[in-house]
Amino acid sequence: MTVAANPVPRAPWRLWRSPYLWLATIHLLGDAVVVLTSGLLVLLTVAVAILAWPLAYVGIPLTVGANRFVYHVAGWELASHTVNHSDLTTLGAGELEEEVAGSRKILQREYGVPVKNFCYPAGQFDATVIAAVEAAGYAGATTEIPGYAERDAPYELARFEVLGSTGVGGLAGDLEG
Repeated sequence: MTVAANPVPRAPWRLWRSPYLWLATIHLLGDAVVVLTSGLLVLLTVAVAILAWPLAYVGIPLTVGANRFVYHVAGWELASHTVNHSDLTTLGAGELEEEVAGSRKILQREYGVPVKNFCYPAGQFDATVIAAVEAAGYAGATTEIPGYAERDAPYELARFEVLGSTGVGGLAGDLEG
C-alpha cells in the first residue's frame, strides 16, 4: 500500500513556501484569494496601527500616506462634515457651497478616496441644504434623527446614537422599536 505524502508542511509558518498553497489559491480563485489577501492586509493594518501610538507618543506621527493605507485597508468610509462645522441653514449660497462641496473636495484630494456621504453639523438641515448636498455629488446624508434610515430619503438618513452607557441591551431595545 502506497501512502501519499502530505502536501501541507508540518510547520505552519512554512506554508507560504508550499507550492500547494499557491495551487489551492489559484484553484479556489474566489474565496481563497480573498481570505489570503484579507488576512495579510488585516495583519499589516494591525501592525501599522499598533506602531502608530507609541511613535506618535514620542513625536513621530505616521505619514498621511500611512493613514490613508490604514483607512483603506480597514474598509473605513470617509464621509464629509463641512469645512468649519457651521450651521448650514444660516449660510448664503456661496458659503453653503464652500462648506458642503469644498469639504468633499478637500477630503478627496488629501486622502485620494471617494467621499460619498455627508453628515449635517449638529443635525441642522433644510430643503436648501439638502439641495446643496445633492448638487455637490453626495449619495446620501445622515441626520441626528433617531431611528432606521429609509431608502427613499437618502439625504435624510436617520441613525441610532450608541453611547458607552447604551450597552448591548440598550441598542437591542432601540433596534426592536
